[in-house]
Amino acid sequence: MNTKLTIIVDNTSTGLFKGEWGLSVLVEYNDKKILVDAGASDLFLNNMQGLGIEVKDIDYVCTGHCTEKHAYEILKEELGDRLEKMMVGLKKEF
Repeated sequence: MNTKLTIIVDNTSTGLFKGEWGLSVLVEYNDKKILVDAGASDLFLNNMQGLGIEVKDIDYVCTGHCTEKHAYEILKEELGDRLEKMMVGLKKEF
C-alpha cells in the first residue's frame, strides 16, 4: 500500500507553478485520489493542469473555508457528492 502526496499549491512559486496563501495537496492512497484544498483561489486548477492532473480523475475533494467561493463552486458541478467541505472533526476513511 503506497501513499503519494503531490503539492499543487503552496505559498511560494516553483518554476512554472504559481503560489499563493494556502495549501492544496493531492493524496493518492489505496487507489483513491483525494484533493485537500485550502487555497485562496482557483489557482489549483492551473497548477493541476500543469502537473497533468485531471479534475474528473479525483475521487474525493475536501475544501476549506478559504476556497468556498472558488474551488467549492467550481468542483461541485464536476464532482457532485464526491466533494466534501472541510470542518473541525471531519474524519474520512479510505
